[in-house]
Amino acid sequence: MDFDFREPTDEERDYIINKLLERVVDEKTLAESGDNPAIANVNRENNADIAIGILTTGFLTVIMVFSLVFVEASPAAYFSYTVLMVVVVAIVIISVATKMRKRRRYIENEVIEKISGSRREGYMTLTSSEANKRIFDATLKIADVSFVRREKIMTDKEDAYYVEVMEADSVIGNTLEFHTFKEIYDAFEEGKKAYVVWWDFPTSSIGADACEIMLRRDE
Repeated sequence: MDFDFREPTDEERDYIINKLLERVVDEKTLAESGDNPAIANVNRENNADIAIGILTTGFLTVIMVFSLVFVEASPAAYFSYTVLMVVVVAIVIISVATKMRKRRRYIENEVIEKISGSRREGYMTLTSSEANKRIFDATLKIADVSFVRREKIMTDKEDAYYVEVMEADSVIGNTLEFHTFKEIYDAFEEGKKAYVVWWDFPTSSIGADACEIMLRRDE
């Protein structure tokens, strides 16, 4: 980028991180909430299966203990019966665990789709894992810019928001256009000051560097 990036002050860093955290949707909280009927139904099924598994395991254990204590049989019969009961209990536990694992994957996909849907509608939504990667794995750099123009492209599926910025206090300089979010688009005023926030990751293994427009606190 042609902008002059700099290290933020401690005050600017705190402000930017706090603004970032305001946009976070915690995956665990979203997965456990009852807002999504599909997720709520899956959570109910999980709870029911856990209860059934506990009751079944407990019932079989009681039968096994009762049989071993009160039923007269040969040692070989005791051993065979014990093995059988252990196998049955293990099957119940594995069955419940398998169902829960499949449902957990379903919930994870639902959470990802919900967050993606918010982004398609123009909201600056981040998962907690995405935010943590930026805060702890990337180097924060900022450039001071001002708004030049904005553009909204409407399609059948979603609206796309763009703002064009130039380096602050520059009379003639390079401008860059950023794909942004509805909040930034709505706050646009020509000449208004903002930041280009660059989360610079040291390696490409985490993914592409994150670069976005963020409003200044004093604007």
